[in-house]
Amino acid sequence: MNQSLTYKKLRDYILIVFVYLFFRMNSYFTRGSTIEQFLLIGRVAIIALSFLIIFRVRFIPNKSIIILTVGTSFWFFLTGLQNYSGAIDILTNFLTQMWWASFLIISYLLLIRVRDDERKKIINIGVIAFYVFSLRYAIWLLSGNRYWSSGGINSIYYCVLLLPLCYLVDKKTVKYSMIFIAALLTIISGKRTALIPIILCGFLPPILEKDDKRGKKKTGTMVLLMIVCIMLVYVSEYLSKSINITIIERMQSLQEDGGSGRTTTYALVWEAFKSSNIVKQVIGHGYNAVYLDKISISSAHNDFLEVLYDYGAIGLLFYVLLLFDFIFEVVKLRKAQCESFAAVTASILIYITLSCVSHLIIYPTYNVFLLFIISVGFSEYEKNQRNSVGGVRQLNESFAY
Repeated sequence: MNQSLTYKKLRDYILIVFVYLFFRMNSYFTRGSTIEQFLLIGRVAIIALSFLIIFRVRFIPNKSIIILTVGTSFWFFLTGLQNYSGAIDILTNFLTQMWWASFLIISYLLLIRVRDDERKKIINIGVIAFYVFSLRYAIWLLSGNRYWSSGGINSIYYCVLLLPLCYLVDKKTVKYSMIFIAALLTIISGKRTALIPIILCGFLPPILEKDDKRGKKKTGTMVLLMIVCIMLVYVSEYLSKSINITIIERMQSLQEDGGSGRTTTYALVWEAFKSSNIVKQVIGHGYNAVYLDKISISSAHNDFLEVLYDYGAIGLLFYVLLLFDFIFEVVKLRKAQCESFAAVTASILIYITLSCVSHLIIYPTYNVFLLFIISVGFSEYEKNQRNSVGGVRQLNESFAY
């Protein structure tokens, strides 16, 4: 199949996933659960489409990222069979594990085959999605008669997890408007953990960029970001008075409430793991076991503890190896001076940090935004390596539908 057709397949696939996520996000802003049935059908259809695409790829590179992704997702699924017996429960477990894994694999495999100009078009879809999700969240957040829910306030992640894309756009107005909008919505919402991506995405990638000749430009960028932060403080304080939410007050109470009870939950999960028998410590208690065993009302709020309890030491090893492989790939991006280095660095830093204080893998939905950006960078490096050794012809012959 030619590159143009591959681009169309990838474009349509990304659009379908993003449209599904928009309806998923919108469901948190309304009462009632009738839409849940349609969302479940939608996820089943997306997973089915994902497998159809993967099975029609004749050749899959022997890359560690693919091996670890497949290994991690299938181990998570298999261990979940021990505490789920109903067909619906098994299906839910399967869809949860295959959701993020299939998306990462497809994005990586197909992005290798598209041209550079087509890759930029795919990136622009993500940028447009950022503004759409942000607008929808702002309408809900600033509405006087909004339906308040934890899912609604947590929907800020549908905005901030697309923020690293700002480093893949050429126009500075777009780049800084994305940072400003994401930061403003986060501050007004009072969602403390959502502030982490803003800080990581705003400051660290420009510092880590490997280009000593751009020292003055980096300094200017940092100064501009500081000015933006100062503006955000004043603007957010003005707007937050009308809805009685301030992240500053919540930050001040962080030590008092232990991060909304996180420290207490961490201790409970760890004690529950230590008191388990050796078999459970190795293979885990199964999908969503922290909740099912009534250790927490939702999750461990820490992916590493959650994975350790749910999927055992083996599952944690898979997960840590996958994250280490992400970091290893970033090092290669920096050495090759790929243009996606800053965006991928921000995405992985956000992924690891949020995994420490929240959950991206136990209830994976919007984590595909970060995986989308990560796959853009990894595919760019892989394609550049193939082109540098004259592998274009081999690449075109190896992939087909």
